[in-house]
Parts: sequence; structure tokens; C-alpha cells
Amino acid sequence: MISIAYKRPLHCDILIPKGIYSQNNVIWDISPGFDNLFFSIVLFFYNVIQNQNGYIENFNVDLLNVGSFIRPLFNPNTYIIISNNNSDDDEFY
Repeated sequence: MISIAYKRPLHCDILIPKGIYSQNNVIWDISPGFDNLFFSIVLFFYNVIQNQNGYIENFNVDLLNVGSFIRPLFNPNTYIIISNNNSDDDEFY
């Protein structure tokens, strides 16, 4: 389950089940930013669902306006920041 909240800055949480038989789940707070691979992937698919009716015609990614967060993924210095705490005072902004 992915939750995207439109507050400044943009905020994204992913609900990850701990296991098949476990009732407890883990919330990963994904910090926004151009250097965050997971956040970029979430925004990419969110854009496809919201603006492209759920599919990309002929897989033409030029139809999407996602260049601002896809280009940094090709930078070899990119990194991923994942925080397992649930606090709203995110330290990675």
C-alpha cells in the first residue's frame, strides 16, 4: 500500500507487511528528493496512473512529464534513504 500526501514537501509512505502470518506491518517513510530511487519510482507510476490512464502507449516514456525525477537516476552518485520511524519530523528534508 502506498500513501502519497500532498503537503510541503511531498510525503510518501509505503506500508510493508512483515510476513504472511504477521498482523504487524512496517511503514517505510520515503524521503522525497532527486537522489531517492524509491520515491522516483513511486512518482513515476503515480504519474502513469493519474495522467496516462494507467498505461503508456507503445511504452513511449516521452509522453510522461517525469524528466525532473528520472534524470537523476542515471547519475552514478544517487543513493537511497529509508527511515523506519513513523515521526512527522523527517530529518531528510
